[in-house]
Amino acid sequence: ENRYKNYLQDFAGRTPDEVSTHDVDALRLRLAKAGKKAGTVKNVLELLRRIINFGVKTNRCPNLAFQIEMPVKDNEVIEHLTPEETRRFLDCARTWPARDVGNMLLLAFFTGMRRGEMFKLQDEDVAFDLKLIRLRDPKGRKTLSIGMSSLVEELLQEQMAWRDEHFPGSPYVFPGKNGEMRKDCTAVDRFRKAAGLPPKFRPFHGLRHHFAVSLANSGKFSMDMISEMLTHKNVDFTKKKYAQFLPETLAAASNAAADILSGQR
Repeated sequence: ENRYKNYLQDFAGRTPDEVSTHDVDALRLRLAKAGKKAGTVKNVLELLRRIINFGVKTNRCPNLAFQIEMPVKDNEVIEHLTPEETRRFLDCARTWPARDVGNMLLLAFFTGMRRGEMFKLQDEDVAFDLKLIRLRDPKGRKTLSIGMSSLVEELLQEQMAWRDEHFPGSPYVFPGKNGEMRKDCTAVDRFRKAAGLPPKFRPFHGLRHHFAVSLANSGKFSMDMISEMLTHKNVDFTKKKYAQFLPETLAAASNAAADILSGQR
């Protein structure tokens, strides 16, 4: 975030009630003239919003009198594995020598959990009796829980047994060095190559996209349900990213519409 602070120098020393929509629009225009992409503009505006929200939350300043509208990132890639890539991914993950890495990638595949959420996961967050997984401080939200399938339950039990053997006493389900909270997972690049996944596929981030797109494409989940499973703040964000169904779903919908309309003749 430090790299975006320079763009907010015009707001230094001002309180939110001294900021107008014209000031924010002027910032947008200045960034556009500088050739900044929609993603950078969004990050700068998000930083401004976070600073203001922090000030309001800590009673340091009043809130803005308007809502900052965020630009849509047209260049955002929604990653999704083909059936053959999915088969190679699962085969590779289930046989990967470092079982903690393989299990973590499988958990991401079957739950859509973020990398940081898995790094923070502790024994007390896993409620086998309730079939729930508690997510500690998920992105942009307070602690909440997601459901646990029978497959994921077996996966977590296997991982905890592995952890107890290699890092006895660690409270983390996927511990890092010396049993402490994991900071990174450098093996994912080697895994991607071994599984024959696309060079630009980002294992953790891409698996979250794959999870969401697969659910949307199945036609069995509403956007509200997918939003809840991804722990998004609101369903509108989910719709913007995943309501663009894949070709086969669009074709199926078109055929269904044609059948309905044909029956009206």
